[in-house]
Amino acid sequence: MIEHREKTIGGHEYSVTQFPAMQGLRIAVRLVKLVGPGMAKALDGKGLAGVLDSDIGVSDMVGALVDRLDEGTTPEFVRQLLSATVRDGRDLSDERNFNDAYAANYRELIGALGFVLEVNYGDFFGAVTAGIGAAGGRPEGTPTYRES
Repeated sequence: MIEHREKTIGGHEYSVTQFPAMQGLRIAVRLVKLVGPGMAKALDGKGLAGVLDSDIGVSDMVGALVDRLDEGTTPEFVRQLLSATVRDGRDLSDERNFNDAYAANYRELIGALGFVLEVNYGDFFGAVTAGIGAAGGRPEGTPTYRES
C-alpha cells in the first residue's frame, strides 16, 4: 500500500507520497547506477557501518556520485525524485514552485531529497538515506515522519 509521510525540513512542512512500484523501480535503477560504483569502492570489505564511520569511504561515494552527475540530466532527475512531494502545500513538480523553494537554498533541497529517499527506499538504503536527510538541518525534536 502506498504511504504518505510528513516532515518539517528547514522550517517548512513537507508531504511525500511513495512512488508507485514501477516508477520506484525505474528511479531505484538510476540511483544504483549513480551511487553503486562509489559504494562498492567505499565498502571494499568494510561493511556499510564502516563506510559511514570513515571519512575516506564517504568521500569515495560522494566522489563517484559527482563523477556521474551532469548538468543535462541531473535537474530533471531531481525533479523526478520530488514528483510526489509537496512543500508548504505547494506541489514541487511545478517548476515555479521548485524554483521559488530552492533558489539559493540547496541545503534544504538536499534534506528534501534525503526525505524522499527515506520514504521510498528506507528499507533498501537505510543508514545512507538517514544521513542524507540529516543534512537538511532538521531541528532537534522534530519527528522523522508522520504517517497519514
